[in-house]
Amino acid sequence: MSNKPTPAVVTRSAFNDMYKRHEQFLANATAGSRLFIANTTIQQIQTTAIDLRGACFINVTFDECSFWRTTLEDSDFELSTVRNSSFEGSNLRKARLRGVRLRSANMKGVDLTDADLSPATVTLAGGTKSSDLREVDLERAKLVNANLDGADLRHSNLFECDLAGAILTGARLGEANLAGANLSGANLRGADLTNTQLRNAKLIGCDLTDAKLEGAQVFFGLSSLAKSMQQKLMSHIDWVMSEGREGQRAVLKEAMLSECNLSYAELTCADLSSANLRGADLTGAYLAGADLQGADLTGADVTGADLRGANLIGATLDRVNLDLAETSGLLVKSRGRVTTMQTRLNS
Repeated sequence: MSNKPTPAVVTRSAFNDMYKRHEQFLANATAGSRLFIANTTIQQIQTTAIDLRGACFINVTFDECSFWRTTLEDSDFELSTVRNSSFEGSNLRKARLRGVRLRSANMKGVDLTDADLSPATVTLAGGTKSSDLREVDLERAKLVNANLDGADLRHSNLFECDLAGAILTGARLGEANLAGANLSGANLRGADLTNTQLRNAKLIGCDLTDAKLEGAQVFFGLSSLAKSMQQKLMSHIDWVMSEGREGQRAVLKEAMLSECNLSYAELTCADLSSANLRGADLTGAYLAGADLQGADLTGADVTGADLRGANLIGATLDRVNLDLAETSGLLVKSRGRVTTMQTRLNS
């Protein structure tokens, strides 16, 4: 590791020199030196698919930088700040990002498997500083087993993010987008999920003890269903999220789902013809384009359900208030054309 003091601002040429020495270090630890930058600002650095494994950036501000598909595995970013910068597609597996500020950063497709984004200790008395990831774009990022204890992720985009086994105890996720995210086995004890979008999020084995869930749109009824039904619905979610490229459309013809909790369930375009849905909780359920011909919905609660373009011909709707559901036309795009599919009811 170099003992030279880091300049107040690291320029492109200075960074390139450091990278060359780091490259030599990776090839032979006795030749060159590990990239180590602390207490400074890195401005307008752009990298593409280079190897910065094990680099150290301590209390560094990244200003208008782009690290595209860069290998930063096992690197250290403790107490660093990222502003107007992108790490899109980069590898940060096992990276240490304790107390970082990534607000509004572009982290799409980043691999943060086993990364540590927990609070950093900043005083001798044990005072800590939590990681700030507000408004960060982490779409489709990998955060498997990542430590996000106490992290602030409010308003962040975590669409289809893989958070399996992640530690999110006490995390602040208010109004974040977790649609399609994999939270299987994640620890969300005491987390704040107020008004969080959780459509199609996978929550099997997720610990939500003492979590705040006011206004969160999430399907909790999956675990109460038979295993075969769970598998069909999980495959259907994949089918919907991938627009038919993965998974399989749910065919639930004549399914026995009376009194079931299907609140916020993903049933878009599902085949529920002749299904028994008597007394089912369908509040907020996604049933746009679903086939409900001949289904029995007697006494079902459809408050806030999306029934746009659904086929309800022949369905039993005793004590069902469709005025509480969305039944307007569904816009369908196919082969460059846009058509409207109307909700069909008995005349």
